[in-house]
Order: sequence, then structure tokens, then C-alpha cells
Amino acid sequence: MKILKEKNQILNPIRKYCSNGVKVILTSLIAALACTGIIYAATTVGTNISTGGTLDVTGASTFTTASSTGIVRFANINSDTGAISFDNENLTTTGTLTITGLTTLGNASTTLLSISNTAYIGGDNGLTLTGGSITDATGAISFGNEDLTTTGDLSVANATTTGAFNVDGNTVLATTTLSGDLGVTGDLTLSGGSAKLSSPNAQWSYMKAGAYLSNMTQCKLMIMWQNPADGGTETDLCGSNTITYDADADFTSSDRVTKGLSWVLDFSTPTKRVTVSEDDSIAFGDGTNSYDFTIFFWFQAPSTGSIKMLLHKNSASGEELDITYTLAQGVNIYAYDDSAAVSASSQTPSSYFVEDTWYFYTVTHNESVGSGTTFNDGTKIYVNGVDITSTDVTQNCTTAAPCAGFVAIEDIVGSPLYIGASYLNGNKFNKRLGDVGITREVLTPAQIKAIYQASRGFM
Repeated sequence: MKILKEKNQILNPIRKYCSNGVKVILTSLIAALACTGIIYAATTVGTNISTGGTLDVTGASTFTTASSTGIVRFANINSDTGAISFDNENLTTTGTLTITGLTTLGNASTTLLSISNTAYIGGDNGLTLTGGSITDATGAISFGNEDLTTTGDLSVANATTTGAFNVDGNTVLATTTLSGDLGVTGDLTLSGGSAKLSSPNAQWSYMKAGAYLSNMTQCKLMIMWQNPADGGTETDLCGSNTITYDADADFTSSDRVTKGLSWVLDFSTPTKRVTVSEDDSIAFGDGTNSYDFTIFFWFQAPSTGSIKMLLHKNSASGEELDITYTLAQGVNIYAYDDSAAVSASSQTPSSYFVEDTWYFYTVTHNESVGSGTTFNDGTKIYVNGVDITSTDVTQNCTTAAPCAGFVAIEDIVGSPLYIGASYLNGNKFNKRLGDVGITREVLTPAQIKAIYQASRGFM
């Protein structure tokens, strides 16, 4: 009896401490064994478990709040709300990490990571894959606004990026949309078809200019509408002319419209006009002789019937040359001998043009073939690279044919070249113009065809 009483005196305090969920003091091997038996049998243990050592849980466990300064090992961690947080600590596993809810990872290291919802990966190191791959059956992998960089091979089925796309290894692309830069130092294989760009840039303008210049030797003016701005200046890609967007004409960068891989200028608002300052390089004669010349441009046919001025080299002092469009008559080019008050014209009929459709118009003049009163004999008209002069062009003079009194186009002092309106700022062109070029030479039919085909590839 005395022995049993002494035993109860030892165990009763231990049972009291264990059953009340109060801090357990492991004072002896007997106490530890006693407590272990009681806790192991319990299904719910108070509201808090605090331990400075290691807590091992082999069955299913439910926590509302858990913290540990040591190691906590779980067979499974489940949360119906997805509200499992590791705060600022690293999550490390050598097994499989499967996440079905919204996940934010600071630094992640795992041999297999499976995420069925959205994952955000930050931290200094981000996500490092030492093997395996990143896959998503729906293609919904996003890198946000960050760069995607790899030093290995990259195979892409479908990709969309707004940032840079840099690959040091070989790259295979199926369907890829890039609004940023593409940099590949290895081989680039396109398995999804041809490469297409959604918008042009200055590089395409210079490439196209190169195609033009390879067929010209005396280029004097080339405009490709790179920098529209109210009162601003434009680049002459082959000459040194001063090209100005008229001030108070409401020009903005939005007037530069994409057409294929080209830029075209929108003249649809009634205030638009571009001025090329007077220069001998863009004169078409000196009053004694008219010069050899070729003028070409892309234009969208207007849908209204009144006269629309495409090009106008005239001033209050006199007239040199203009090209107009009307729905009834088509395109007319007028060459003036201002002193004699005589003009020679070549008309391309309206039957060649459908409103709102794009055309490549070219006119050449060969002074050795037609000069003075026979000026029209040296003039040829091309539409989309085809010479239609002998079959469809009507040539006239303001005097009885041959153009009696006509000597040559004059170089009128103070006569700039106006584009999109007359020198009086009337007869406004109300559609879009593409590239405009002038060269002081007679381009051959083959050269004109080559320029048309090269530029059409960009349009």
C-alpha cells in the first residue's frame, strides 16, 4: 500500500498537467512516457501546441494557426481555402509539390512542381529548373512584363510576349506573337509558317528605300512618312530637301497609318498639307528645256468627284506641274509653260481606279522623245507597274495639238512642291498617300515594274 501511494503521488501531477494542455515539462523518463501515451490517444489537443523541439505528426492534422522554430513534417498539407502561408521562409521539398490554389513563391527549389491554378514566383533567385520542363496544356504560361531568358534550346508551341525574347541557344517557334525584341544567337526555326510583323518601323522604310534606289541613279526626293507632326519636318530618304508638315494642320503621329509594313499618311481631315521647299533639284525644266524625270507614288483613290490635288508645284508667280484626281476623269498630270500660258496633259481614265483602292502611279518624261510642242510624245503613264500610255491615256494641250507655243517647263522662283493640296491650300486630297518619289531620269519599264513589286511587298 505504501508503494502504491508513493506511485500515485508521482503520477497524479503528471496526469493533471497533461490533461489540461498546459506546458509539459519533461522532468524524467517516466513522465515523458506517461505524457506520450495520453497525447497520442487524444483527437483534439487544446488550442495551441508549442514545442522547442521537433513535432512529428503521422496522421491527418488540422490547424487553425501553427508556428514552429524547428522542423515540422507532414504527410499531407490541405487547406480548403488555400490559406496556407509560409511567410518569409523558404519552402523546400525533395518530393512532389502539388498546388491547386493561388500560389505565391519567393524562392522555390523542387524536383517536380505541379500547379493547377495561378503561380507567382519572385525572390532573388526566382524559379530554377535543373531538369524537366514547364508545361501547361492550355498554353496559359505568362511571364508578365519580365524578360524570358534561356541559355539552352527553347521550343515554343504558342507564345505571346510584350517584353524581350532572348535565346542564346537554338530556338524552335510554332506560333509566336512578339511585341518586343527577338534575339536569337543560335539557329531560329519557324515551324508554324512564315514570319509576319504586325506593324512597320523605320528599318522597313530604309529597306524599301534601298529597293527603290537600286533602280535609280538620280533620285531627288523620297518621302515615306516617318515623322508626322504639326509644323514638324520629314526625312528625305534620297535628297536633301526640306519637307515640312504645315503648321496648324493638326498633324499628329496618329496620321501615320500602318499599311502592311509601310507607313502611309492620312489626309482625310480638311487641313492637311505637306510642303517641300523650293529647290532646283526638284524642278522639271529651266524654261529652255524640260528635264527628264520620273514621278511615282502610292495613293488611295478618293470617293468624291471634285478635283483633289495630289502634287502641285505652283505659286502665285506661276505654274510648273500638278497631278490631280477626280472621280470622273481619273488622274491627270499637267505640265506648264507658264510664259506661253500653255499646258500639256496626260489623263488616265477613271475606269482604272476603284474608290478606296490603292494604286501605284508613275509618270515619266523623256525630253529626247518629246519636247516643246511635242512634249506629250515623251510622256508615259504607268499604273501598278504597267505602261498604259498607248492604250488608255488621253493626251491634250490647252492649244491646238501639237501644243502650239509650248517650249519647256519653267523653274518658277518661289514655287515649292505641295503634297495633298494646292498652293492656295485648296482642292484638298482626302484619302491616304504612300511613298512619294522623284528622280531626274527616265526609268525603264523594267525598273518601274521592279519598284512596284518591291514596294507592293511592303504594302
